Amino acid sequence: MNRLGDPQDSPIRKVLETAYDQTSLDNPSLFNANLKRAQTGVTSWIKNWCSRARRRDS
Repeated sequence: MNRLGDPQDSPIRKVLETAYDQTSLDNPSLFNANLKRAQTGVTSWIKNWCSRARRRDS
């Protein structure tokens, strides 16, 4: 019972997260939100990388 109630490592949580991830493609708004988050992550990574390169060159 402790394992099922564990919020971090519950097998029930893993099943629900997998189901959510698999069905979020059916909902365009969720798909767009995930896509936006990925684009933002890549953009911020590139900006950080460029700013570090500038600091090194200065």
